[in-house]
Formats: sequence, C-alpha cells, structure tokens
Amino acid sequence: MDEKDVRLFLPEHHDVKENPIKKKIRQLMYDYELLKMETNMDINPHSRESLELYSSLYNEMSPLLTAITCHIICINGYRHKKIRESINHTQKILGLLKILNERYVISLTSNDYMDDMRWFTISNLTCKEIVEEIKKCLKEVSY
Repeated sequence: MDEKDVRLFLPEHHDVKENPIKKKIRQLMYDYELLKMETNMDINPHSRESLELYSSLYNEMSPLLTAITCHIICINGYRHKKIRESINHTQKILGLLKILNERYVISLTSNDYMDDMRWFTISNLTCKEIVEEIKKCLKEVSY
C-alpha cells in the first residue's frame, strides 16, 4: 500500500456530516422517550429528584424545539397540519414541564418547598396532575 491508500483509512475521511437539524430532532425524540419512561414509572412526582429530572428535560428540550420550529418555518412555512399539531403538542408539554422546572427552582431555594407560597402561584395543579397531563399529551404527539 502506498501513502495515498493509507490516508483513505484515516478517520477524518470517514466522518459522516450529519445535518444539524436532524441531530436536534433525534435528540428531541430521545428526550421524549426519557419523558415517557419517567412518566410511566410509579414514582413520587413531588420529590426533588423527579423535579430535577423534569427540569433538566425542560432545559434541554426547549431550545431544541425553538431551533426545529424556526427551521420548519423557514423551509416550508409551517403549512403541514401534522407538523403544526406536533409542534403545538410539544409546546403544551414544554409548558407543563416549565411549571415543574419552576417548582424545582423553588425546591432549591426553600426549606419547606411544599408549603412555600410560590408553589401554587405557578399553577393550581399538583405535580401528579401535571405529570398525568403530560402523559395525555405524549399519547397525542406523533413523531
């Protein structure tokens, strides 16, 4: 083998350049699966650990959805009904996750976060009700 043939086997010649938006869509789908698994587990949604997971999912999914939505609007003008519905359901899920995210922040800053006045000023729903609502929304989302 000469030097030219050896260079063909170097890793930089075999890297597949993935479309960045496809990578974001794949990550969003992965986060959906994590969310589905978490909501199907029988754990206490009021616990700080659960709130932390929901908070991290919200913080990860929110910029992904923004980037994907901007890309879709630029490409096809948001015309397809199925895409619009999927984005709307995802926005609803993120709205519910945002409540859990804010409650997680309260749990970090308060000694007795369940009795903190800010807890129910965010939403009248309990964390369990919010998780049940997320479950319903996840069933409606198609991706």
